[in-house]
Amino acid sequence: MLIATGLGTGYCPVSGTVASALAVVLYLPVAYLNTTLSIVVLFYIGIVICLTALSILTATRAAEWLGEKDPHKVVIDEIAGYFYAMFLLPTTPLYIGASFVIFRIFDVWKPFPICKSQALPSGWGITIDDVLAGIYTCLLLHIIKWTL
Repeated sequence: MLIATGLGTGYCPVSGTVASALAVVLYLPVAYLNTTLSIVVLFYIGIVICLTALSILTATRAAEWLGEKDPHKVVIDEIAGYFYAMFLLPTTPLYIGASFVIFRIFDVWKPFPICKSQALPSGWGITIDDVLAGIYTCLLLHIIKWTL
C-alpha cells in the first residue's frame, strides 16, 4: 500500500495532484538519464517500464485489498504517467511546470481513448489511463517545442 498510495500521498484530499507533485520530485534525480544520447536514454526507458509494471502490480493488489475498482488512494499511476510526460523534454522549470499542469488536465479530462482504457482489468485500467495522459502531454509539449 505504501507504494500504491505514493508514499501516502493517496490519502490527501487532492491525491492526484499531490502524487503528481511527488512524481516531479522523484523525476528530478533521474532527469539526467532522459537525454537524446541513445545509450543513456535506455536507462530512463528501463525506469519508465519498471515504474509502469510496479504501478500495474501494486494498483492491482491495492484495488483488491480495498475492494474498489479504481481507488482514489492509489496514485502510483500518476507517478508513472508523469515520467512518460517528460520523455525527451528539457529539464527546465518551464517544461517541468508545463508537463505537470498539462498532465493533470489530461488525467482529469480523459479525452479519447484515455476514457476507454479505464475499462481494462484491475491495475491495467488504473495505470494505462495515466500512461496515455503522460503520452498525450509529452506529444503536445514536443509539438509546441518544435513549432517555437
